[in-house]
This record gives sequence, C-alpha cells and structure tokens, in this order.
Amino acid sequence: MAATVLVVEDERKLRDFIRSYLERAGFTVLSTGSGAEAITMAAEAAPDLVVLDLGLPDVPGRDGRPRAPRGGYQGGHGSGDADPLPHREKR
Repeated sequence: MAATVLVVEDERKLRDFIRSYLERAGFTVLSTGSGAEAITMAAEAAPDLVVLDLGLPDVPGRDGRPRAPRGGYQGGHGSGDADPLPHREKR
C-alpha cells in the first residue's frame, strides 16, 4: 500500500508540480490550497506526511499545521525558519 501525502500549497502551479512528482514516485497524493481544508483533510485521511506551505493566506503559518495522528514527526520549513539541515557544511 502506498504512503499518503497531503500537499497544502495555495499556488496551484506549484501544488500541481509537487503532486505530479510524488505520484510518479508512487505516493497517493491529496492536495488543497486551503489551510482550513487541510486541517479537515488531515483529520479524515490521516496522511503519512504533510507538505505544508507555511505562508497560506487563510491560516497563519504553523497555526494551521495538522497534528500528526500517529505520533509522527512534525516539522516544517519556510523561508523564515532556521536551516533544517544544520549538520550540512556551509559553503
């Protein structure tokens, strides 16, 4: 059974781009451009991973981050966040 990924991105072209790559990689993909809808979708579908745009217009940043129903990792990266890979070498 393929893992399910919920993609939450308000820019349609970017959302469709991410979706197409994930589907080609074998994932089942759900997507929306709304943070409010993403919260509902996450509660109903319990995705394995959520790819979340932290700059959504309807739900402010991390306030809209769905809770991981299976106790999984909840992380995020937006343009204002610290480096998500602090262990890598700086160039």
